[in-house]
Amino acid sequence: MKMNIIFDRKSYLEHANLLDNFKELYINGFPDINEREDFEVILKRVFGDKQRNEPHSIIILCHTDDENPKIAGGLIADWYANSKAVHLIYLITDKIFRGKGIAKKLINDGVVIIKNWIKNEKGIDINNVFFESNNPEKTINDNFDPITRLEIFSQMNAKWINLPYIQPALDAKKKDVDNLFLLSFTQFNAKGDKIPKDEIIAFLKDLYLSLGESEKSKSFVNMQNVLEKQKNNDGDIELQPIPENSSFKFYKTSVTWHFVQKSKYQNDISENNPFSSFEKDLLNFHNQKQTNPPIKSVFVKLHRNTIITFPKKYSYVSEGRKYLKSTKTDKLELEVKLSVSYSNIENSENTIWHLTVAPEENQYFTECDIIKLTSMFGSSQEESKLKDEHGFSRQ
Repeated sequence: MKMNIIFDRKSYLEHANLLDNFKELYINGFPDINEREDFEVILKRVFGDKQRNEPHSIIILCHTDDENPKIAGGLIADWYANSKAVHLIYLITDKIFRGKGIAKKLINDGVVIIKNWIKNEKGIDINNVFFESNNPEKTINDNFDPITRLEIFSQMNAKWINLPYIQPALDAKKKDVDNLFLLSFTQFNAKGDKIPKDEIIAFLKDLYLSLGESEKSKSFVNMQNVLEKQKNNDGDIELQPIPENSSFKFYKTSVTWHFVQKSKYQNDISENNPFSSFEKDLLNFHNQKQTNPPIKSVFVKLHRNTIITFPKKYSYVSEGRKYLKSTKTDKLELEVKLSVSYSNIENSENTIWHLTVAPEENQYFTECDIIKLTSMFGSSQEESKLKDEHGFSRQ
């Protein structure tokens, strides 16, 4: 694959045929007109024919290196001299080239090409690289699964700037966009996964002014206030893992943790124990007939309206890949029913305690809730030693 940078009228004319093909790919790739700029408007900024406060635009094309080159994908970026920031506004790959690392090449190599061009031609060192991606829970019309897209970006070192991001309308005929996450590729930032609060605000100001929106607008002021509250002692905003996204609701489900007590717990095991009939169903016929079956379980207590508080960040491993996520602010607490029971095994001196959580009445667990609950105490897959040190297992 070959890459070319288009930054002015001369470079445009050199690659006019490729750009015509890319334009078609671009239009089909962004079906939501509120999220898609007119291609001719972008080209004007590439040529330098831009209005006051508008950024300079650069296009990176990735194509086959043969006699009749085919467009594999492209990256469109705006850069702002005032905030010394690059804004990756559109990234698209052709369907027939997906799964071949084109998006990764456009980011890892393309952004470097853009930063070097700005440094060499304009003498400006870029401090931060920003971009947006669709929030799956608020997006209906998309040409690519937004959850998959976020997972790909996460594997490419993208992190989330946790604020109520609103993108101003791209022109007078369009609407503000509120279904986007504001993200950053940390490997291109001066301070990695931390960005000074003032530099984020400077970028947002450049963006709003470029789209004809006032920095006194309600959405801009709201974002500014949120960032002010989030800054650390050094005035930096610490970027977070890309937030979790849920697709399913499980109303009838539960998660049980098992704890081993290194001694037998003695208590009256009544024949009226509600576990007894269920338990015998799990045993073979011979053991069912025994007066004293090899396993006896006792239900101890049910706690209603119990609140579980989740960490702001969590990780898990699935199919050999480790995922790091941020818990959404409105999902930090989960209301559950909590049941306590225990089992004594005849030929063992140990007692196994069971702690079971289930959704409260008319409530549900999402797949993210279940992932957090099942990975709370770790497992061999999660590479945690906690379960080994304390005798925990999971179901």
